[in-house]
Amino acid sequence: TSLLYQAPGNFVWTVAADKSGAVYAGMGGTTAGDAVVMKISPDGKTTAKVFAGKELGVQAIRTAPDGKVYAATSPGGRVYRLGDAPSDAVVVFDPAQTEEKPKYLWDLAFSLDGRQMYVAAGAPAVVYRVPLSGGKPGVLFRTADQHVRSLLMRPDGLLWAGTDGSGVIYRFDTRVHAARPTAAYAAERREITSLAADAAGNIYAAGVGTRPATGAAQPGLPPL
Repeated sequence: TSLLYQAPGNFVWTVAADKSGAVYAGMGGTTAGDAVVMKISPDGKTTAKVFAGKELGVQAIRTAPDGKVYAATSPGGRVYRLGDAPSDAVVVFDPAQTEEKPKYLWDLAFSLDGRQMYVAAGAPAVVYRVPLSGGKPGVLFRTADQHVRSLLMRPDGLLWAGTDGSGVIYRFDTRVHAARPTAAYAAERREITSLAADAAGNIYAAGVGTRPATGAAQPGLPPL
């Protein structure tokens, strides 16, 4: 490994890269509110601030199929489409405009055709479907847990989601109209913070925390 960028703030919460190889680092971490996204050249020699917000931090940065970069802030945050400067950032999803009004936005994913963005939210735990061409966001599904913490879209159209509370991993077939989420695994950890997959299609999950004995929302599921 080699050092690419030394952040001036307290935390780097999320990192993503665009098609050119430029790296986007989402930061934050003081009660004053210092949500910032820095764009870093592939060689680390040049940097530029492309987002600055009043929220506490940038929790997720993801690159859409068309190459555009999106960032989700929390708490009480929004999802922004980023540009070349902070003034170019455009709000594409505001949870305050929804019926549920979740406090936290944790992760983002995109449909295979790039027309839909999926947003993992918490307090309450909801996954939203947001049309990127405009239109009203809708609830894809809800869970009884406190948060939906992580998302993973696979080439087969299955959207995977990890929760905080019972540590359950769900899968949702985005290709099927009126589909329902299926609980796939009950992890031994309370919170599924990240999901990934290998070339063979195996799903990997990072988990933290001890799941309460009474928190098994899906009895009978195999442990991950």
